Amino acid sequence: MGAVSLGTAILTWALVASRTSSAAEWDLDPDWCADYTTDQYIPMFRLLADNDGEVSRLTSRRIRRRIRTEKRNIFRGYLRNLIRDFNRMHHMARLACVRGELDRPDFGLELMRLQGRFLLKVAGVHYALAMHTMGISVSIGLESLIEGLQSAQLYLQPSPVAAS
Repeated sequence: MGAVSLGTAILTWALVASRTSSAAEWDLDPDWCADYTTDQYIPMFRLLADNDGEVSRLTSRRIRRRIRTEKRNIFRGYLRNLIRDFNRMHHMARLACVRGELDRPDFGLELMRLQGRFLLKVAGVHYALAMHTMGISVSIGLESLIEGLQSAQLYLQPSPVAAS
């Protein structure tokens, strides 16, 4: 059982890593990060909710299945964008670290940990999506994924010590 879980985690990580956009595609404008908000991901919370009672009552099973599939596809599109935004912020923070714009020796290690936690959360979301495909409701854990994105954004904020 543990080997299956480990194999699933490795495949999910490979899937996530292969679907992330390359740094060359990103516009690394610092103003983008300053103006960034996670509000665009609010619809994700409703997409996979099982509160379509009226739709369920009025439609056939085949149509309900198709609606669930479409909602998952839309959710996956949002998830790709969320991963792209995280990778973009993470890349900007790494550049700031390499360029010496941040005077924190432990910064690189913190960034690696942040990326690792984020990838684990993404793997959990992919697992929940797989369960949703089979009709099994599992908590998506979207809040923690968005918190990971917000954490990446915090690394790009100027520290009060650096500002003075």
